[in-house]
Amino acid sequence: MMRFVKAMIANLKRIWLEVLLLASIGLVLLYMPEKYFPISEIDRVFFMGLFLNKLVFVSAGILHAHISRKILFPYLNLQNERRAFNVLFVAAWYLIIIFSWARGG
Repeated sequence: MMRFVKAMIANLKRIWLEVLLLASIGLVLLYMPEKYFPISEIDRVFFMGLFLNKLVFVSAGILHAHISRKILFPYLNLQNERRAFNVLFVAAWYLIIIFSWARGG
C-alpha cells in the first residue's frame, strides 16, 4: 500500500500542471459572466456535462489504447524501436482507439 501511495504522489508531481489547467478551464467555463458566455444556466450545466463527458471518454480511450497495445503487442518497445513502420503502427493504434472513444463509438 505504501508503494502505491508513493507512486501516486510521484505521478501527481509529474502532472500537477495539466490537472491545474483542466480544473481552471472547467471553472472558467462554469463561472464566466453571462456577458462573455451568453447562454442560460441550464445550457451552462449541459455544456459542463459535455466537457466532463469528453474528459472521461478521451481518458478512457487513452487507457484502452495503452492497455490493449501492451496486451496485444508486448514485443514493441518504442524506446528501442528502429523500424518506422512499427512506430507509425502504434501511433495509428492510439489515434483510432482514442478517436473512437471521443466520438462515442
